[in-house]
Amino acid sequence: FQVDCVASEQLGGTVQVEVGNIYWGNGGGDTWGGAGAGNGAGGAMGSDGVNVETRHMYIDWIVPETDLSIRMGILPFALPFFANGAESGNAILDDDLAGIVATYTFNEYVAVNLAWLRPWNPFIFGDESGDDGTWSNGRNDHDAIDLFALTLPLTFAEYGLEITPWGMYGSIGEIDDEDSNISNGLGGAWNDGTRLGPGGNAWWAGLSVHLTNRETIIEAQSFMYG
Repeated sequence: FQVDCVASEQLGGTVQVEVGNIYWGNGGGDTWGGAGAGNGAGGAMGSDGVNVETRHMYIDWIVPETDLSIRMGILPFALPFFANGAESGNAILDDDLAGIVATYTFNEYVAVNLAWLRPWNPFIFGDESGDDGTWSNGRNDHDAIDLFALTLPLTFAEYGLEITPWGMYGSIGEIDDEDSNISNGLGGAWNDGTRLGPGGNAWWAGLSVHLTNRETIIEAQSFMYG
C-alpha cells in the first residue's frame, strides 16, 4: 500500500508499507500460538499478527532554480545492471535501505547520481555491564557500514545507446563477535561467511551498456568487479 503526498513540483513524499507472505494457520492469533509478530504472522485463528512492514519512506525535493533533485529516507537503490533486464537486479546492491541520493542532469546526454547509503548500524540492547533497560551502542561506537556510490548515466537516444559507468566505496566498521548476525548476514557479494572483525574498506566498479538499433535488436552487457 503506497501513499504519495505531493506538495508541489519541487516537494513530495512517499510512504509504502507491505504485509508480504502470510502462511495460513501460522501464528498471531489471541488463542492459537506461534509467532505473533514479523514476516508470515497473522494467519492463525484470530488473525492478529503484527506483520506490517515499512518498505519505503522518503521525500523528494528539487533545489530551487536548479536541475538538482534529492531523495532521502528509506528508499530503493540499485547499481546499474542492463545485461538481463532491469528487473534482474544487480548482484552487488539492489535493495531497500536508508540513504540520500542526489541526481543532477547536465543535459539530455549526461546525468550523475551520487548516493550515501547506510545498510547496517547495529544497535545493542544494554551495554557491557549488562542489560540496563536502555538502548545503546556501547559495545562499539564505530560499527556502522557506509556506502558511497557514483553512477554516470550517458544516454544517446539517436543511436539507441545507453552507457553507465559506476563505482562504489564501502567503509566497513568494526563488528563485534556479538554482532555476528550482522556480519554473517552480508551475503556472498559482501562477505565470505566469516565474521568481519576489525572492519576495513571495500570497493566495487562496473560498466553497463545497452544498445537498441532500428531493427529492434537489443544488446546489453554489464561488467563489474570489486
